[in-house]
Amino acid sequence: MVLEDAETGEQLYVDTHDKKFRQRFMEAAREREAALSEAFKRAGVDVLPLSTESDLIHAIASFVMLRRQRRR
Repeated sequence: MVLEDAETGEQLYVDTHDKKFRQRFMEAAREREAALSEAFKRAGVDVLPLSTESDLIHAIASFVMLRRQRRR
């Protein structure tokens, strides 16, 4: 797979069949997710995880209802 930086135009070839690359990528993604979660928690920001595999309208409506209940 060739990835291109939209700002610089730099291109990078990524071998997605490489097991070690996939493991490093998953670990980096986990670390980033944990860092973001911690930063949001420190800032007092609620997080709404969304997935294309679930009903987005239901997820957003549930999130809004929970926030309303907490404010009361």
